[in-house]
Amino acid sequence: MGNVIITGGDLKNKGAQAMTFITVDELRRRFPDERVYLASGTGMADDGRKAEPFQFEIVDAAICDLKGLACVNPFIRLLLVMRYGKNIYHKEYEKIWRETDILIDISGYSIGTDWGIRTSLLAALRGEIAALFGAKVYYMPQSFGPCDFGGFKGKIAEFLLKKWLSCAEVLFAREKQGYELLTDRYGLTNVRLSCDLVLQNKKIDLSNVYKEIPDMLRFEIKQHSIAIIPNAKTFRFGREEKLLSLYRAAINGMMDRGYFVYLIFHSSEDKKICGKLKDLFSEEERVVLIRDELSCIEYGQVVKQFDFVIASRYHSIIHAYKEGVPCIVLGWAVKYAELLSLFEQKKFVFDVRGDVDERKFLEMITDMEKNYKRYVVQVKETLEEIQKENVFDVVEMEKWRKR
Repeated sequence: MGNVIITGGDLKNKGAQAMTFITVDELRRRFPDERVYLASGTGMADDGRKAEPFQFEIVDAAICDLKGLACVNPFIRLLLVMRYGKNIYHKEYEKIWRETDILIDISGYSIGTDWGIRTSLLAALRGEIAALFGAKVYYMPQSFGPCDFGGFKGKIAEFLLKKWLSCAEVLFAREKQGYELLTDRYGLTNVRLSCDLVLQNKKIDLSNVYKEIPDMLRFEIKQHSIAIIPNAKTFRFGREEKLLSLYRAAINGMMDRGYFVYLIFHSSEDKKICGKLKDLFSEEERVVLIRDELSCIEYGQVVKQFDFVIASRYHSIIHAYKEGVPCIVLGWAVKYAELLSLFEQKKFVFDVRGDVDERKFLEMITDMEKNYKRYVVQVKETLEEIQKENVFDVVEMEKWRKR
């Protein structure tokens, strides 16, 4: 019996939670005897309590960066202890690493200019540390780049990114832009193009995730309803007053057509945005704020009851597509355009980093309202093709070779 470490996952953000649950389930199906660790959060007592219901343990995320590096050899450990102090090294971390067979990174997006040099390097360092311990490393489908760091530090960063990412057995790039960065610019040969792992998953066996499956919240959504799922990041990349104006116009337009509008947060950091939107319609009963924090499983059960959604969280779109629900998207990165292109619905994505044309935005809502049943069929047909692939089959094959 050995270990598998999952990095880049989370239990708070519902996209990261879904990727974590799917990864745990896929690993349990294939390697039931392996111990599964989620390297996330702080590793403090609160994270230990969070882990209690689950079939995996939570450890300090730093086990896969500096604290993991301190476990590699005494010389590196000495240098890091001198720089950061004695708490940089923990014997239990080294024991975990010595028994680890596989590292699975499910970050989604952590390497690129948007995250800065330090975050990008730490994300790549995970693969280097795992390789030093003889573990197989897989970066599951995620966005890479752009990596336009610039300057002398930028050149060093790109050298290290190329070196460390080459340690991976497979790097799955979600978008062509990331694939071309890794293959053309960095010359890596371990890269494959693949869509998001949540889309590829058909079903989660929750008994592989939970020690005891909890009761799920259930919501009966009124017929003839749509949902708005905002993203706090769009308010950082775009202009708040413009976005609020777009949402206000969309909600008014949908109510004029007899729709109920539900406001849902897909990540806890978006809760305030939902509250602001509800404040714009504080006396309007047809605008419903769902105040509960839904798990990724509960969100899937809710979203499938809508005709369509107006979404900004990447994985809120993914979850909607999984349930055959088409989307209008206010996004902020190339990953949104490529995702909707995959489903042949690119006309429904708007980039908040530019000046979104409100008239065009409302026209697309009208188009969606009139033709959403046709778009539902399109989504389901595309999903059926996507789910013929499963990125975890590669892990299974490589693991079998190692044994």
